Amino acid sequence: SGGFLIAAGSAGMAMAPSDTSSQYSILMSYPQTQAAGTLVRLVDDSGSDIATFAPAKAYQTVVISSAYLKKDGSYMLYSGGSVQGGTSKGGLTTNGQYANGTKVVDFTVSSPVTYLNESGVTTAGSAGRGGPGGGGGRNRPMGGQMPPAQQQ
Repeated sequence: SGGFLIAAGSAGMAMAPSDTSSQYSILMSYPQTQAAGTLVRLVDDSGSDIATFAPAKAYQTVVISSAYLKKDGSYMLYSGGSVQGGTSKGGLTTNGQYANGTKVVDFTVSSPVTYLNESGVTTAGSAGRGGPGGGGGRNRPMGGQMPPAQQQ
């Protein structure tokens, strides 16, 4: 716990951190593939930035794990827009000015892994397009497994 993880990828490869972790995480599944470079921004209910990230490749799922995610905390996830200034490394921007994004979802963290779609909090099996029991497990996050580390 105490680290920071952000990863974006295709729906079929979505995996969340362990649901027994002491650090909270979200896994957001979009209904359609998002273009490479489309910003993802996560803020708390006071508007404080937790993550502003521009994935280098097209994506349909985003996983964020952060010590700033707290049980019963309220958060908002934004998509698109632009960021000016700040410091960027590996697609992650800190201390920038974010503008013109679209709020995708408001949610409250209630468990170690909170699964989201555009309608709000959902379950692990229904976070992807397949829905519960759909697609023979396709789009279903595999709890308890960490995504492989990205190499640069």
